[in-house]
Order: sequence, then C-alpha cells, then structure tokens
Amino acid sequence: MKRTIINNLRLIFFPYLMLGPAEIANFKNEMLIENIGRLKIIAVVGSLVNLTIILLSLGNQGMAKLLTSEIIFRLLWIMVAVAYFMLVGKPQIEEIKIKHKVLFWGAATLSLIFSGIITAVYSAGRGYIYLYIINVLLTGSFLYFSMLGMFVISLPGFMFVVYTMMTRPQATIIQEGTLVNISAVTLFAIVIAHTTYNSQIGQYRYRSVIRKQNEELHHLAELDPLTNIANRRKVDQICQREWAQAWGQKRALSLIMIDIDFFKLYNDTYGHPKGDECLKKIVEVLTSNLRRKTDFVGRYGGEEFIVLLPETSLDGATKIAESICYDIYNKNIPHSASIFKRLTVSMGVVSLSMAMGTTMSEMIEEADRALYAAKQNGRNKVTVA
Repeated sequence: MKRTIINNLRLIFFPYLMLGPAEIANFKNEMLIENIGRLKIIAVVGSLVNLTIILLSLGNQGMAKLLTSEIIFRLLWIMVAVAYFMLVGKPQIEEIKIKHKVLFWGAATLSLIFSGIITAVYSAGRGYIYLYIINVLLTGSFLYFSMLGMFVISLPGFMFVVYTMMTRPQATIIQEGTLVNISAVTLFAIVIAHTTYNSQIGQYRYRSVIRKQNEELHHLAELDPLTNIANRRKVDQICQREWAQAWGQKRALSLIMIDIDFFKLYNDTYGHPKGDECLKKIVEVLTSNLRRKTDFVGRYGGEEFIVLLPETSLDGATKIAESICYDIYNKNIPHSASIFKRLTVSMGVVSLSMAMGTTMSEMIEEADRALYAAKQNGRNKVTVA
C-alpha cells in the first residue's frame, strides 16, 4: 500500500516515468523543442503588447513621464524576449544542449516574474491583476510543463505578488480579493499544465507504438521470409547505395554472384521442404564467411544470392568466394542427382573498375556472365570476370 502511494506520487510529479528509460530523454527533448518554439510565439506577442502600451504611454504622458518603473519593467520584458529569441536559435533534437534548457526555463520563469512584479506593484485600481492571470494561464495551457515544472517557474512571481499584497497599505477587501484570485488561477494553471503534459505523454507513447510497428513492417518488407536475409528489393537498394558511395569516394567495391548447382534436380529428388532447408544452410555458410559489418548478403532469386563487399579488391573477393565454395562442398550435403553427389555452388566475381566507369547494372551483368562461365566449365568453382 505504501509503495503504491509513493509510486502514484512519483507519477504525479514526474509523469514521464510512465515511459521506458530509453524514451524519457527523447520525450523530454521533443517537449523542449516544442516549448522553445511556443515560447518564441509568446515572446513575440508579449513584446508587441508591451511595446503598444509603452507607445500609448508616450502619447498620453509625454517623454518626461515615460521612464516610470512600470515602463522600465516592460522594456526589460521586451529585452529579455529579444535576447531569448536570438540566443536560443532553432535547435534540432540532436543539437539540444544545456544552454537551450537554461535559456528556455530562464525565459519562462522571468516572463512570470515580470508579470508578477507589474501585477503586485500596479494592481490597485488599474486592472493589472489580469496581466499575471493571463500570463500564468497562458503559460500553463500553451506550454508543456509537468506539475512540478509549472510549480517551479510560477513560484517566484507568485511569491512576489503575495508578499507585496501582504505588505502594501491598501484596502483589505481589495488585498484579499487579489490574493484569492491569483492563488486560485495559479493553482488552476498548474492543474492545466499537469493535464496537458500527461496528454503529451499519451500521444508520445501512441506515436512510439505506431513508429515501432512501421519499422517492423518496413523491416519485414525487406527480408526474405525463408532465409531471413535481404530480399531482391533490399538487394537492389543496397547495391545502388554502395555503388554510388564507392564511385563517389573512389574506393573498391566487389560483388559475388552465387548459384546453387543442380538445385531444380535437388527439389525434384528430395522435395521442396528439403530444398528450403538447403537454402538456409547455404545462407549460414555465406554469413559465416562475411567478417565485416559492411559486408552484405541477399537473396537475388530462387537459388541465387549476391554478396556485396565494400572496400574489397578483386583478389580479396575471390578469396572469400573460394572460401565459401570450399565450405559448402565440405559441408557434404547429400545431392544424389548432382555429378558431385553433394551440394555445390558456382560463383562469378567482379570488381568495380574506375577506368571503365562500370555501373552497378553492368557489374551485376558481368558477375552473371562469370557465373554462367563457371557453370559451363564444370560447376563447383569460382570464375573471375
């Protein structure tokens, strides 16, 4: 019971704890980016309002009476708003730094402090109580703060108002009415902020679920369901990407085209379920021979596979192909319809030639011709284009 109460209190003051540990930082950064932009809107609108009041005061009172403490506070508000707008910039999530957090929280707090000062000092008979009320309600409903965050930024301005109202010699009924109104509105703003913040957490969790589902669907759309490696669609994408990078950076790129010898006869002899198991075993050998993260293997067709080797010379690719060919032969998978009486593969190897200006399509065609030559010359061998 005690633990449940403590957990509920933690979620009230720190509602983002409903998210997973890996999601909390990202959610906070998303909210900060959103709040930075929203506070810019408040800064612009508030500056225009304060500037209008200053200009009206100038017209009504003249230059001699312009520099009152009230006008000075309004000028300070405008200066802080302009400084915030210029210093905070337009950061992206990956660019968030401590300075962005300090600027945002500092500017939001100062905004409420300024409105609290003007409300406390000039409220009597002039309606300035509404300045603080509007500002605190706008902050609580327009920006995204947790209950604790809204309480922290509103406390300094609220305390200044309370202290000033308690110490100023004014009518008791005006004093009590002002304190009740400001207290009620501040509490109401904190509750609004809490509700809005929880709503944002709910939306973030929903977006996270949808994002993960989309990523899984996208991942599945690029996988061959039988062998669990890249399908033809993904192979084409990776080949084009690696070719463009290799050509642009003038670095080596090699490709191996692989075909299982007499695979149709294998299926006819042992059945398609055994043929599926055979494909999986071939993939195990292929992946075990690829040591680097940049090496790539995909299913190109029924019994055809492609291995792409960035930053690998023709000699290096040939050695890898020979190793694959040797390992598959020594795996000794029975194939009575083959001339070798075991499962074997044939391979064609090609490397990107800068001098010839070879395209990826031409590379695949060259590898395919080399593969055909390997089959014509007895199979179970590697042929270099």
